[in-house]
Amino acid sequence: MLLIVNDADEILGHIEFFETVAYLDELELSYQIYSEAHRGQGIATEAVMLLTGYLFDRMKHNRIRLIIHPDNLASKRIAEKCGYQYEGVARGAWFNRGRSQDVEVYALVREDHYRTK
Repeated sequence: MLLIVNDADEILGHIEFFETVAYLDELELSYQIYSEAHRGQGIATEAVMLLTGYLFDRMKHNRIRLIIHPDNLASKRIAEKCGYQYEGVARGAWFNRGRSQDVEVYALVREDHYRTK
């Protein structure tokens, strides 16, 4: 997990990455901007772009994915701005608030990342 800070070293949020399952050649990113006042300023987009580039430059994994709740329009915009492609819905994959919910899968593969640089 990495902290997202501003020039005054104020903690704005975090971003993290982890392997999904052993048989997939992928990492997953997760991120959060803590305060509503800091959202919508491109902070998460910049963090995702920077960490995506770092991971492809330094790690062997061929793909990075984002798991996004269908109602999270801001995260969908971040994914698209960073070059991630919508892959579909994982039905009932996320248990939250007492029930199973759908999530959307966005991913970027190494070849596409370097093609757009």
